[in-house]
Amino acid sequence: MTYVNERVLIVTGHAWQCSTCRSKLQADPDGVLMQQGLSREERQMLNQMEPGAWATVSTLAEALGVARCDLEEAMRHPRSRLRHF
Repeated sequence: MTYVNERVLIVTGHAWQCSTCRSKLQADPDGVLMQQGLSREERQMLNQMEPGAWATVSTLAEALGVARCDLEEAMRHPRSRLRHF
């Protein structure tokens, strides 16, 4: 497993739950991610994710290199549920 900052998990967790924000992220990752307080390396990691990574929570967790339970925990965080891009 890789250490992934909680902010990355919150951003990806929200994008997985909110199709509008996921579409924005996939259409303009640089523009969306610049506003999320992520490091350059974190933005690059998310920018390089394949569209198939968003198919399920498991594939998203695998693409991030984290345990599914860690991603699911971040998805339950209030900021993940309320943070539209």
